[in-house]
Amino acid sequence: MIIRHYTHSSLAGRLLMALRAGEIPLTGLAERFGRTAVEHVAPQLLRAGLIELNHEDRIDKAYRLTPAGRAACPSRRDAVQPQAMRISA
Repeated sequence: MIIRHYTHSSLAGRLLMALRAGEIPLTGLAERFGRTAVEHVAPQLLRAGLIELNHEDRIDKAYRLTPAGRAACPSRRDAVQPQAMRISA
């Protein structure tokens, strides 16, 4: 199985990174990322098995990461590789 890695440079990557912190209701997703995220990007990620809908006893459905989504989206800390620092004595 090939896992595509998403970064903050794409809308899909930013959405996955946001979901690492926890689920986001559809209305919150639209407010934060716009209609494109709700109408196009989220359904693609859903079909790919990277996110899932959580609608347990809720008025507003919410998206959350699946284990595959977490694997495809490195944490922001892991995404930024600090350069080695030289310390002169």
